[in-house]
Amino acid sequence: MAKKYLNGWQAPHFNIIGPGVNENIYLKLRYQGFTEFVEENYIEHELLDGKISEKFLYANYFWELNYSALAEADELMKIKKILNCLQKGCSVMLYPHQGVGRSFFVTTSKERLTLGRHYGGIGSPGEKDFSILFKTAIPISTAGSAINWIDLNDEAVPVNTSDIFNQHQYLTDEEDNIFTDEEGYPIIISLA
Repeated sequence: MAKKYLNGWQAPHFNIIGPGVNENIYLKLRYQGFTEFVEENYIEHELLDGKISEKFLYANYFWELNYSALAEADELMKIKKILNCLQKGCSVMLYPHQGVGRSFFVTTSKERLTLGRHYGGIGSPGEKDFSILFKTAIPISTAGSAINWIDLNDEAVPVNTSDIFNQHQYLTDEEDNIFTDEEGYPIIISLA
């Protein structure tokens, strides 16, 4: 029986979309972890009889790339390119695991970035203590999308093809180029 990975298992990749730019950046994650977590937002009221009433508003996904033990130079240069493109106003789409077709437009959490040095001088294997947090640029408001896992059969193929989806449908031209609004975000035409 094949192992079932509810959220995929391969390393992430990023697609950078901007004026004159359409580039894929693939990460290796040979030594480190990539953690996904979700923050749900609700309106919650306590009624006069003490019952709690709540309504789901949206969910934000977060992904932490943690290079605390070892960050190779080529991986850090890829992340630097992603950060530079975000600062230039490009849209960045994250595919958390290459083997699963989930994708999200992301930005970074504006936290402090740190970079440490391994001891060993010129023979050092790389840098350490680098981590970065990406988050959804567009909250996911589809009910039930807060935990978006897929179900795989024994051959590691999705049981239901609708399990592999983008949470949003975007306005595109005939060549599948995504139209963006004045702020550079894609124009959503319907929720999946």
